[in-house]
Amino acid sequence: MLVILDHVSEMSDGTYNQMKQALEASPINALLITSRLKEKNLGRTSYHLLQPQKIEGAKLSRFIEPYLEAQGKKDLFEDDEEFLRTCRRLSNMMAATLQNATALLVKLYIDQVIIVGEQKDFQLPDNIPDLMLEYLNKLNREESIDASIRQDNAKIQQDAKRLAWECLKHTYRPAEANRADVLEALTDASAANSTAEAEARLAYLRKPLGLTQLSPSETKVKIVLDTVAEYLAALHVTDYCQKEDSDERWQQFFETVDADPSSLPTIRGFLLAVRNCCEKRKLPGGVLAGLNERSNFDPVAQQDTLRRQRINRWIDNLDDIEDYILVQTIENLRKEGHYAQKAIPDLLKVLKSTNRSTNVRIEALNALIYIQQDRVSLTQIFREVLGNRGEDEASELRVAAIKGLLQLGDEPDGLVPLLQGYFNDDSEVGLVRVQAGEGLRQLGALQQLLVVQVFDHYTHHIQLVDPPTIRTIKLSDDVDLTLVQVPG
Repeated sequence: MLVILDHVSEMSDGTYNQMKQALEASPINALLITSRLKEKNLGRTSYHLLQPQKIEGAKLSRFIEPYLEAQGKKDLFEDDEEFLRTCRRLSNMMAATLQNATALLVKLYIDQVIIVGEQKDFQLPDNIPDLMLEYLNKLNREESIDASIRQDNAKIQQDAKRLAWECLKHTYRPAEANRADVLEALTDASAANSTAEAEARLAYLRKPLGLTQLSPSETKVKIVLDTVAEYLAALHVTDYCQKEDSDERWQQFFETVDADPSSLPTIRGFLLAVRNCCEKRKLPGGVLAGLNERSNFDPVAQQDTLRRQRINRWIDNLDDIEDYILVQTIENLRKEGHYAQKAIPDLLKVLKSTNRSTNVRIEALNALIYIQQDRVSLTQIFREVLGNRGEDEASELRVAAIKGLLQLGDEPDGLVPLLQGYFNDDSEVGLVRVQAGEGLRQLGALQQLLVVQVFDHYTHHIQLVDPPTIRTIKLSDDVDLTLVQVPG
């Protein structure tokens, strides 16, 4: 005999112990149980553990492609880039929660992508709570429901959230709710025939939507998908706690969660759902930190993950051909500082590409100052750029290299002779000679002033003049007059 027991970790302690005793007294050939917690194994000392596979990275595309083909939508995307962009959007959405995508979440998301492909004015959700609401909207689509019975999306969302809360409010784990309690939650006392209306609304969630199922006795009701139940209940909690006196409401919620600290691992899925529902809301002080702590959510790890995804996205943009996109992308990478070190090879590629505009290459050079932590390597890069006299249009880039060396604070003993060589070279481009001279003045190696006469972009006549005589006359206690002798 094969026995299958589902939702073992969601059972009450009494039911769990009864099941455990019954199994010990029964001659069972094989037992299959599903549980969110490894330790909730009904006392089995020997068993094979099977864990649902998380879908991440390259696995996303390998899952999505055959699913689209099975739905007859394999030609949904115009090109590979559009397909990969969809995969990245889903990956980004999951990264914000520090969770890997499950098959259910991927399916729900791709179903929305298919709808977008059919209705161009439709917008894809960018977070899991919105994905759950769009899932309800999909179940309630005009194409699927007879117009004579179809209900409003906003109405079924409210009903589904109330139902979900009835299923979770006692244990914060997905479970069956008493049908009578659900009807009471759905009843609008101010409406005529309120009981009959609640019956109809509950029935609508089961058929035609297929969101719920009844127990054989028809006294219990539950939401078919646990993850959907958790998020809908979380949305209900968040809506409730964000109303008037939100501080007090959130405190009451935390008190119920903290009543049994040992249950936190079993309700983590629900707590994470509540936290994710709060991500874009203005919360009372301490609420988000409280949710993070109780759900074992690490906000620092979240920021690291989101930063890594941003940087990867910007690195991909470095292949763009539009200057304004490249400049903005490089600026974004520069702002990330040393966190963007993996972008260094790509920035060097941009820097060395003669097909890129000088402005873009200068941006890449300047960004390296903030990203490359190895000062020796960075100095070598700048010296190589400065020494490249083969490009007619690279004089501004070489000027930027001198400025970069000065900003790095390169050892004067090594930098002064280098700049003197460029400054004293009459065959050198005027822009470079002037910047070299300014650099020598900045380092204190040149006391004279530079008077520059510009003939064209490359030709400058430079004259060195002694600094003018300066005298300061004290006119009063708080007024000084500085006199500068004008040369000539």
